Amino acid sequence: MWFNTVAQSVASGVNVGQATANDLRNNISAFNGGYAIVASDAKFTQQDYNGLFSNASGPCSVCTPGIHSVLLDPKFVSAGTGDYTLQSGSPMIDTGTVDCRASPPR
Repeated sequence: MWFNTVAQSVASGVNVGQATANDLRNNISAFNGGYAIVASDAKFTQQDYNGLFSNASGPCSVCTPGIHSVLLDPKFVSAGTGDYTLQSGSPMIDTGTVDCRASPPR
């Protein structure tokens, strides 16, 4: 799962469930009612370069945010009205990885 914004969910942002070998990069999970990510570290082949901010239960349920993940306010233009465009000066700009050469599992 690459390049997504999950914001203001009443539940957690991303819940991996029973899936394995997940690749979670370059996503923003913010202002959700649960965790940003619900999964153990063992469920991921990659889990890094994500923006994880102000989720009610924390960034990860039983995982550790990747070392390049950003835990700062993404500075959306207007989350209240559903405009998740990043404002100039957002800490999320240019913090993702461009190294997504491997195809996700099908």
